[in-house]
Amino acid sequence: MIKVVRECGLAPGNVLDFGTGTGESAETLRTELTPRVAGCDMSWASLAAARPRNAVTVAPHGPLPFASGTFDLVHALFVMHFKIPAPMLTELHRCTASGGGHLVANCYGDSIEPYRERMRAANWGLAMSVPVTGVAGHVIDLWERVRRVERPHCRVDQIAGTKSAGDGGSRMDVERAVPNCDAKPVTESEGRSRIDCSTPE
Repeated sequence: MIKVVRECGLAPGNVLDFGTGTGESAETLRTELTPRVAGCDMSWASLAAARPRNAVTVAPHGPLPFASGTFDLVHALFVMHFKIPAPMLTELHRCTASGGGHLVANCYGDSIEPYRERMRAANWGLAMSVPVTGVAGHVIDLWERVRRVERPHCRVDQIAGTKSAGDGGSRMDVERAVPNCDAKPVTESEGRSRIDCSTPE
């Protein structure tokens, strides 16, 4: 997938690894594409077990704890064969940069067309699709942001694998990786996300 991004001439500054799991794909992105990578996953258990850097847990329907337009690219490896809820796809759209935000994802088999329909419904446009060499029925899709979708501003109060404020923790690693992220120090039990989705005054 990184090869597809490069061949399209994209040079993303901020990247979101959607469905980061153990964080292996995020580390690959940091090494081969950009050091400015944040991750998110719906599975608290995966993040708690692996404790990847700069990762947050999120609810299946969102919201995502990032300001609108934060990311140039969303990377979704072995995620889209699941039925990702429409509000989450809209949140991914909101968090990408207007006039240049992209999402790259792989998918396969009977799940391809249903996932593409959900993406189009969330205002993503399919820019290109590349078959995976030697793997029948497996594709890599590059999507582009079609139009802006406004959602309330969101912030995260808990980030997996970080110190509590009482342990001397300061701003979250996610914020250091992605400056537009409005993150607060952990103040309660480690590892679970509590999302505050409110419209700023």
